[in-house]
Amino acid sequence: MPKAIKCGVGIILLLAISVAGLWIYRREGRNVQEGKVELKPAGVKLSHERKLPFHKRRKILNEDGSSHVRFLNDVLSSPETALGRSMMDAVLSLYLVDLTGATLEELLNDRNEELKVKSAMLLAFSGDDRGRQVLESALKRPSVLLQLYAGAGLVALGDENAIEVLARLLNSESWGLRLEAVKTIGLTGQPALLQLLKPMLNDSSYNVRIATAGSMLRLGDDSAKDVLYQALKSPDSAQRYMAAFPLAEAGDPAPLEFLRYEFEHYDLSVKARCAYYMALLGDLSGVPSLYEAKEKGDDETRAFAIAALAALSNPASE
Repeated sequence: MPKAIKCGVGIILLLAISVAGLWIYRREGRNVQEGKVELKPAGVKLSHERKLPFHKRRKILNEDGSSHVRFLNDVLSSPETALGRSMMDAVLSLYLVDLTGATLEELLNDRNEELKVKSAMLLAFSGDDRGRQVLESALKRPSVLLQLYAGAGLVALGDENAIEVLARLLNSESWGLRLEAVKTIGLTGQPALLQLLKPMLNDSSYNVRIATAGSMLRLGDDSAKDVLYQALKSPDSAQRYMAAFPLAEAGDPAPLEFLRYEFEHYDLSVKARCAYYMALLGDLSGVPSLYEAKEKGDDETRAFAIAALAALSNPASE
């Protein structure tokens, strides 16, 4: 057979193998998700006694935290700025619903649909149903993220019909969407949703498995802690952070040395986040970096630092 023909045949074979491999990968990726979480799980009974992380928050910094709270709310009430938009994510990540309730209520009328739905979801996490209509409307939107936030908020309010929305998103082919769904479910304060989360410990994505263990811990179930301990050894720094933060929130000292190392060796953005979680574990040596980040960081880092200082200087509302 002439050399050119042999070469052509070889290329065709390689292409065929690649296409077949991609088809198998996609098929298996779907099969990993199909039926993993029941769309209408039996026996999930939502509770009115939610386990919200902010209920555990205690005053760590010995200073008047009112100025931090005022600054936080001033920034949050200006969603037209990049700093204001970043603040919403900081409030969500640190569960500062009790410090921002009045501002969140105002944002229910904002023109930005995502901001409005996130505000309604956060209020719902504290048992406040003033954003229920916003959440119910968002369920009909084409955006799957808006559906996720709406479903999580309605579940937090005890709406068992919304469980199916969360289950459907956990079965998504997109690992990124499954990751976001797992993380959001961990904020609902509904231990009944552990029934949805536990199957996700077998997800094809390691990131999703780590996030699942973290969300289970936030809902009061530490049975998957070993997943987080193993992730602290991951060569991927993002995976180490995903494991370290929920462990620190739970008061587990395992990530403290990792957080100290990252604090010493990386930029102000990393320092600010590590400083907050170190403080939760009793190490206040990084707190000055939060003040520095509040003034000198980029918008995302400034927002986090402002929210972190408010969180560390204000105990949770009863």
